[in-house]
Amino acid sequence: MNAPRKPTCAILMAVYRNDDPADLNLALKSIGPDQSHAPGLICIVFDGPVPDTLRDTVAQFDDANGILVETLALPENRGLSFALRLGLRHLRERFDYVIRTDADDISRPTRIADQIAFMEAHPEVALASSQVSIFEGQPDNITGKRHLPSGPEIDRFALSRTPINHSASILRSASVLDIDYPETRLPFEDWWISLRVLHAGGKIDTIDEVHLDFRGGADMISRRRGWRYMRQEITYFRQIHAEGLMSTGRVARNLAQRLVLRMLPAPAMRLLYRLKMHK
Repeated sequence: MNAPRKPTCAILMAVYRNDDPADLNLALKSIGPDQSHAPGLICIVFDGPVPDTLRDTVAQFDDANGILVETLALPENRGLSFALRLGLRHLRERFDYVIRTDADDISRPTRIADQIAFMEAHPEVALASSQVSIFEGQPDNITGKRHLPSGPEIDRFALSRTPINHSASILRSASVLDIDYPETRLPFEDWWISLRVLHAGGKIDTIDEVHLDFRGGADMISRRRGWRYMRQEITYFRQIHAEGLMSTGRVARNLAQRLVLRMLPAPAMRLLYRLKMHK
């Protein structure tokens, strides 16, 4: 009797010019040789020209580890969503699962094995993500977490916030063959693709274990305030409304809530995130 076929997976990561080589090396190591279940491939999309230090980091990792690395390069910076769109199209017909991670986050050793086991046990799930812890500076300086609901509550959650932890997510390739990341520079690609999955009849769920340490900090939170970010949100909601992904009433409620949040002073914003969103 033939042994059952093992599911295949590839890692999808985007790298751009401001990423830190040391952080990138840690991220690659954590999702590659440190994993209990090695990925079949790590695909890195260079989002525009990057310094030699970043290219050297990838090349040295490729030379030192027995994991296949493929790189794709965009001639100019197009933003994370466009880079991931390119990478997903490159991978989804070749692998059963595509696992997302970022160039500065750290995956825990059983992440790949646990995520694939979850997806194999739940064939109805198209997109899932794990819980994450949040650290600042050194990985052992844990300052919070982003805890997601699971089951039917996810669909309701998706109406007001992104229902996945993006850099801790896994996609079932067969379920997203006709679903892409949007061609946008807006910083909401994770929410957008989640709504597209739900709109197409796919199911999203949460793997209720921490599989990723997410690099956060005051700068990340501060970027999510002010008129510039608010204008980006208005554009985002207009576009997903036009695509039929969210009702007029829900868009209006989301914008009304966010207008107040984005105008908070930076210290108040950081405190709110720490007490309510990343606790």
